[in-house]
Amino acid sequence: MRFGAVILVLMMGASAAPVRAVEPPAWLPRYDLDIRIDTAKCLAIVKQRVTFINRHQRPASDLVFNAHARYTIPDDQIGFMAKMAEMLRIAPKEGFYFDGPPLVVQEIGIVEGETIIQPAAHGAKEKRRTCDYRYGDKNPCTIVVPLERPVGAGESVTV
Repeated sequence: MRFGAVILVLMMGASAAPVRAVEPPAWLPRYDLDIRIDTAKCLAIVKQRVTFINRHQRPASDLVFNAHARYTIPDDQIGFMAKMAEMLRIAPKEGFYFDGPPLVVQEIGIVEGETIIQPAAHGAKEKRRTCDYRYGDKNPCTIVVPLERPVGAGESVTV
């Protein structure tokens, strides 16, 4: 019983120190999200603004985003996945998408002019132009955005 009391006292002593949130490193990407959810249509419309800062010496010529909601079950694995869903007591209509991937990307753009690292004010106008993008060859759940010019060390780009 003494051992438990010692641990409790140590834990209480450790929590007495003031706790502060640590600021994230300045080189991490910055994300600004505008999400509109339409529950009646089971639809979420998301506008995502990302500022990437290259912290490496090698220039970045592409930005690659994880788009996991583009995953669809490969045709040769449908039977296996259906059996697994049955074993887990999941109805196929609740666990599988039959109308293609649920994520649909409509447009990707690059913000022109001075790069803004702080999130834009809601509804603020910015100079932006659409750019090309493609889904990954080996992984269709990635979106590859080729940049017009490589982003060098310490430079940033907002997409």
